[in-house]
Amino acid sequence: VVASSGSTLAATVTVGADTQCLTNNGTISVSTQGGTAPYQFQLDGGSFGTNASFTGVAAGNHTVVVKDAANCQVSVSAV
Repeated sequence: VVASSGSTLAATVTVGADTQCLTNNGTISVSTQGGTAPYQFQLDGGSFGTNASFTGVAAGNHTVVVKDAANCQVSVSAV
């Protein structure tokens, strides 16, 4: 976890494995602590949104960025 300096924002991820070779069915769920709600979530450089869960994720390395209302950000890796 990489946090913003001076911020209490932190995040952890729970990963559901991609169990099919032909279709992406992995999941990533984000739990957020600290910071200032509401939070926004971004997967692999995509758009920020309010959903803390991602579905249809392919196997591999992923990066989730969490941004709070104070614009502080934390980055979490998921495999």
